[in-house]
Amino acid sequence: MVASMKILFLFTLIIISTSAHSLKPVKVWELELQIQGETSRLVIELTDEVGESCLIANPRKVKTLKGKVPNSKHFSGYSYSVKEGVLSIDMFPLLCDGGNLLRGKIQGDTISGKILSSSFAGLKNVGSFNGKAAK
Repeated sequence: MVASMKILFLFTLIIISTSAHSLKPVKVWELELQIQGETSRLVIELTDEVGESCLIANPRKVKTLKGKVPNSKHFSGYSYSVKEGVLSIDMFPLLCDGGNLLRGKIQGDTISGKILSSSFAGLKNVGSFNGKAAK
């Protein structure tokens, strides 16, 4: 009986350990963006540093590791939030009357979603993106 309890305890410990590891959020993403037939790539890191955004709640800063970033007086670095498995990235966090927003569903180590253009008229789908966890 004691031996079977030890085995059950070890088995439970392994399951809990594996589950905790699989819940660790991905911090670095390789993204491919497609807008109007053009493809661009970004490698980003999701930080814990507080960011700014007019489009998303509780924003955190995104660090661009590789890729082109927009040239604009309204660009101050990307901001992001994750809610219920959906990653939202505000591409122009200081531009409150327009800009681009990436919104995609995280599924393990992959993500896919839409690129939305924001204006006073609302959000309009202008492209798509997909990505994977960087190694």
